[in-house]
Amino acid sequence: DLSLLRVTAIELWVVAAGGLLVALLQPGRSWAQITQLPTPAWLVIAYLGIAGTAFAFLVQLHAARASSPTRVGLVLSTEPFFAAVFAVILLGEHLGPLQILGGGLILLSAIAGRWVDARHRNGSPTTKPPETPQ
Repeated sequence: DLSLLRVTAIELWVVAAGGLLVALLQPGRSWAQITQLPTPAWLVIAYLGIAGTAFAFLVQLHAARASSPTRVGLVLSTEPFFAAVFAVILLGEHLGPLQILGGGLILLSAIAGRWVDARHRNGSPTTKPPETPQ
């Protein structure tokens, strides 16, 4: 019964704190450099923070609440696969054999998990306990 907005706010604070920590731990970075970013950079950061992170977290949590845990896990497990597909299509990235194999394994495991979930939901004979004779 948690509020989606509260959970999203917690996720955003964790991401912001982690991002700031990583930024400050980079060699040659300082708090002064971060605070002196030009206005266009702050606008991009604000856009990505709101549209690319806050909205995405909120929609993802809403969808997770409306679906089964298995389905949510399967959808989230395909996220790296689709990120790689879009990187290849939109950015012209190249994948090596290991990356293609990994993406294939992710996709195959998602399909297998979906198949197992569907069988479990339909009550297939392999998921029902054996009946005992009376």
